[in-house]
Amino acid sequence: YVALSYCWGGPQPTITTSGNIGAHTEALPIHLLPKTICDAIEVTRKLGMRFLWVDALCIIQDDDQDKRKQIAMMGSIYKNATFTIAAASAEKVSDGFLSILTENQRDSILHGEPNYHEDDPLFSRGWTLQEMLLSPRLLIFDAYQLVLSCEEIGFEPAVPTGIGFEPLCERLPSSIFGAPKHHEILLKEQPDEEITTTWFSIQRDEVWVSLINEYNGRHLSIFDDRLPALSAIAHELSIFWGGTYVAGFWKEALIKHL
Repeated sequence: YVALSYCWGGPQPTITTSGNIGAHTEALPIHLLPKTICDAIEVTRKLGMRFLWVDALCIIQDDDQDKRKQIAMMGSIYKNATFTIAAASAEKVSDGFLSILTENQRDSILHGEPNYHEDDPLFSRGWTLQEMLLSPRLLIFDAYQLVLSCEEIGFEPAVPTGIGFEPLCERLPSSIFGAPKHHEILLKEQPDEEITTTWFSIQRDEVWVSLINEYNGRHLSIFDDRLPALSAIAHELSIFWGGTYVAGFWKEALIKHL
C-alpha cells in the first residue's frame, strides 16, 4: 500500500465518520474528494499500487477511541508502506500537487536561477516529520519537481529542495527504516560493552537534540498533538536505543535534555 503525507490546511470536506463508515467501506465519493487526495489516487494507480492510506478517510474522525488506536499505529503505518507520497507544495488539501508549473517557474529552472520556496508547506508541519522519517521511500512533489528519497539510493534534486532534516536522517539508526539487524552489526564491530554503551549514549543525546530542534521549528494546529506527533519516532528509537522515553525526554539523559 501507499501512504499519503499532506497538509490538511483546515477542516476536511470529506472525512470518514461513524455515520458514513458503512458507505465509505462500499465506495468513496470520488467527486467529493479534494484535489490533493485525487492526485494521490492518480499517482497510486499509475504506479500500479492498489491501496492508498489517507488519515482523513482511514481514521474515524469523530471516534476518539479509533483516533487513539490509529495514532498509536501511525509509526508502523508509514514504516510499512511501500512508499509515501509527500504532497510538499500543497498548503491545503484542496490545492493538489500535480498542477503544471507556471511559465515563470519554468523559465527560472531553465536559466538555473530557481525562485523556489525554501520551505514548502509540508516541511513546516509537525505531524509530517515522523511521517517522512519513518517512510522507507518518499515521492516528494515540491513546487518544482518530483524528488525520490530512498533508503538505498540517493538522488540529487534538479532544484534545491526544502528538506531541512536530511542530515538528521543520515544520523538516525537504520532500524527506524526497517533494518533491525543494524544494531547487531554495530555490536560485532564494537565488542567492548563499555565502548558500545558510550557510543549509543552519545548518539542518542546528539540525535535527539537535533531532532527536537527540527521539530520545534514546525507548527501544529492542535497544541495537544505535540507529543503524539513525535511518539512514533520515539517508539522506533526506543527499540534501537533502549532506555526509557518519558513525554519528550529520555530518562537516562533527562537533566542534559532539559
